[in-house]
Amino acid sequence: MLDATLSRHFQQTIIGPAALGNETGKLPMIEGISAITLDTHEMPRAVRFYRALGFDILHGGEQSSFTSLRAGASYLNLIAQPAERRWSWWGRVIFYVADVDALYDRALAAGGCPGFC
Repeated sequence: MLDATLSRHFQQTIIGPAALGNETGKLPMIEGISAITLDTHEMPRAVRFYRALGFDILHGGEQSSFTSLRAGASYLNLIAQPAERRWSWWGRVIFYVADVDALYDRALAAGGCPGFC
C-alpha cells in the first residue's frame, strides 16, 4: 500500500505526465530486455556454460575479461571479476523457451545447479 502511494506521488509530483512522454502520466510498458550483464569469477566456466545452453559468442571468449553472447535478439554480457570480490546476490536471468524441461536438463548437464551452489 505504501509503495503504491509513494509511486503515485512520485509520478504525479516529481516526474509529472510531460516527463513521461504522454498525456496520461502512466509509465510506458517495457517491451523486452535487450541485454543483461553479469559478473563472474570464472569466465571460462561461464562461457562454456552459456555456450552449452545455445548462446553464440559475439565478442570475447573464455580468456577475455568481457564477453558478449547472443540468444535470438537478446544479449548476455559477462564481466570477469577478481576472486577476492564478493557479493551476496548475483542477480537472476529469465529465459523464454519452448521446452523448459529440455533447457533445465541441458543446464544441469553443463554444470548448472538449482539454487545456490
